[in-house]
Amino acid sequence: DIPRGFPRQSILDLAPSMSLTPREHEFYLGDLRAAAGRGDLREIFGSGTAAIVAPIAAIVLDDGSAPISVPTSDGAGPVAKALFSKLSDIHYARDPNYAHWNRLVDL
Repeated sequence: DIPRGFPRQSILDLAPSMSLTPREHEFYLGDLRAAAGRGDLREIFGSGTAAIVAPIAAIVLDDGSAPISVPTSDGAGPVAKALFSKLSDIHYARDPNYAHWNRLVDL
């Protein structure tokens, strides 16, 4: 599952408008390792308030097993890059289509 929170919900809400189909399901490290071995693993990213979208280059376990590498050319795959760009545009009010997502806060 993508952990609950604002960045997660923002990604789920934005994805369809970007021709992406998000889906949530349980997976295990063995599934991840098998997908990487078959060449099916294209990218992994996390999301959070400070990072917005953060690419993950590898998963390293402390059990001595080989790291699970993610094959991205410069650290971020196309989906992570697109989501980061879109969320940044919304965050900095550069996308008028999502102006309703922003709230001014008096300090």
